[in-house]
Amino acid sequence: EYSIRADNISYDDISQKMILQNNVALNSKNQGAIGNFIDLTFNDSLINNMLIDNQAYIYNNHYAKVNQGSFQIFKDEINGNQIKANFNEKNLNKIEVEGMAESKYYVVNDSTILMGFNESTGDTMKFLYDDFQNINKIFINGDARGLFYPEKGKTKLDTTLTYQADKIYYNIKEQITHLENNVKITYQNTELSSNLVDVDWEENILYAYAKDSNSAKIISQNQKPMYGNELEFDLINKKGIIQLGQTTVRDGIYKSKTIFREEP
Repeated sequence: EYSIRADNISYDDISQKMILQNNVALNSKNQGAIGNFIDLTFNDSLINNMLIDNQAYIYNNHYAKVNQGSFQIFKDEINGNQIKANFNEKNLNKIEVEGMAESKYYVVNDSTILMGFNESTGDTMKFLYDDFQNINKIFINGDARGLFYPEKGKTKLDTTLTYQADKIYYNIKEQITHLENNVKITYQNTELSSNLVDVDWEENILYAYAKDSNSAKIISQNQKPMYGNELEFDLINKKGIIQLGQTTVRDGIYKSKTIFREEP
């Protein structure tokens, strides 16, 4: 069941399309949308497709456990210039955002335990959902930026991680993130930059690769930067391996096929 409010409402019974205009609000038990224009397509009284235009906003509630306690409701929120949503019966299947896309979503593992929440922005975003209404995959294109706030005691990360790239693909179920072009990741006092980075969140390992003649680079507080064609770095233990790398030693440049780096 949906609660619908708008200044102007029109419905075509043959095409099963409803147009909502001005001060539009649409709500159900676990989902809702706001905008100045919403175009709905129904299938047997259930929403099949939704287009939200002009100050578009959509939310989706889902459930997760905190510290092995009872289930709690968490609200994923997405907004942008235009949002397209596709439903499979009553459940969200896909959301696409065009123009000034922003999102806040909660990361839940396979055991429905809350792992933290993420805030991100970009020119466009696409979200794919699983059968339990949790976000499964995310695609962000164009000046993609974000912050991940880990849930205390649920991941080995103990402080906020920031990231940016031209393109980001995040597979939540597989706990893998792929970042491409103008990548920068900052965690505690360590900053990694490259044009191609893969992150294994289960192991908390960053893999950075040289691309288009640009080397991967890592900088930590009070240490000289290190460069290489391939870089593997452990976020938790602060240990890294750089292939075909170079670093500054005193007043000179040290080059080697392999350089091992470890926090003092």
